[in-house]
Amino acid sequence: MQYFPSTIWRKGDKDRAAEMIQAIEKMLKTRRIMRSLEKFVGGRL
Repeated sequence: MQYFPSTIWRKGDKDRAAEMIQAIEKMLKTRRIMRSLEKFVGGRL
């Protein structure tokens, strides 16, 4: 994915970028929760 800071973003592009960022944050949050869950369960077993 290429990023050109010189180009002016259209509103649609900005919205799409915001959606992508939210999706990535959600993925990272889910992964973090899963990892802490595994650590929690692993520590009890």
